[in-house]
Amino acid sequence: APGYGSNDPATYAGEMGIVEDEPVHLRIRSAHPGQRDSDCIDLTVMPFNTWQMVKMQMREHRSGLRAIPDNNIRLLHKGIELRGGHPVENYIHGACGLSPAEIQYVILDQGDRVQSAADIAMYKDEQVPTSAKTQNLVNEISDAMLHGINPKLTEDGTGATYMLRGASSSKTLAVFKPKDEEAFAPNNPRGYVAKENSPGLRQGVLSTQQAAREVAAYLLDHKHFAGVPPTTLVHAKHPAFVNPNKKVAWKIGAFQEFVHAHGTCGDYGRSMFNTASVHAIGILDVRIVNLDRNDGNLLVAIENKRPRLIPIDHGLSLPDRLEVYTCDLVWMEWPQAREPLAP
Repeated sequence: APGYGSNDPATYAGEMGIVEDEPVHLRIRSAHPGQRDSDCIDLTVMPFNTWQMVKMQMREHRSGLRAIPDNNIRLLHKGIELRGGHPVENYIHGACGLSPAEIQYVILDQGDRVQSAADIAMYKDEQVPTSAKTQNLVNEISDAMLHGINPKLTEDGTGATYMLRGASSSKTLAVFKPKDEEAFAPNNPRGYVAKENSPGLRQGVLSTQQAAREVAAYLLDHKHFAGVPPTTLVHAKHPAFVNPNKKVAWKIGAFQEFVHAHGTCGDYGRSMFNTASVHAIGILDVRIVNLDRNDGNLLVAIENKRPRLIPIDHGLSLPDRLEVYTCDLVWMEWPQAREPLAP
């Protein structure tokens, strides 16, 4: 019989005879600022379904919600809380596909695990083209942070890189690089502090400008030619970030899918790398005028017993002046770089 998740009317016997129910259409979005229509969860349920069943459907669409207990997910409609055991029809009437009922969800503060749910959020910047897969990853990380999974600052590097994971796995899924925590930016956590737009690590790229270049490198890597991991620009806030005056503030930074690599190119003999892949990296670096292609930002993943090069860390690219040297590009001295390019 039609019911949970069905688009067809349901019929059942009642005191007044045969009763037919029309499905109810819901549009569910997070209550935190910045949520866009493209980030919403659109569901179709039956009037007799409970709000607890609605939460079950939400988990099917948002993997980051799967580890969060029902009691920590609150659903609201026009400021009224929708009780889990109550049927949908107690609160919603006549919501069709063209005019779905607007529902908000809130992840409650997890006690000592996080400071305040109001201080935690992440959403993608609408001006940056972003795939559905990357958008889903942003949503998963946002849900995980609300569940108490805190970003973790890496120990190395001159700027801040935060490791991000989901609520249901211990593996890192993405990294976040806030622009105000770059080297020689106002909130750098490693002591390289200076005003916004100060001279940075290399001439031609000012501080707080690396995040946009990380995103640009991915967008310029057309059809994933060189293999830059999916990257977008996000807005985020969290007590784990460096917050001035101990007040949690919104940040803008580069969000990149994490690569589980087996090492860097310096860990392998250069003869192991396919000429075509080396050329792809070289073409990318020339196009974006990369000032920093060292051993550490050319990762190696082993696939089918063969190494694959993965370029990362493109913050020092697209400079406003040309000052690049052969020593800045690790592949420049490799024998593959001397081979003619394929047509």
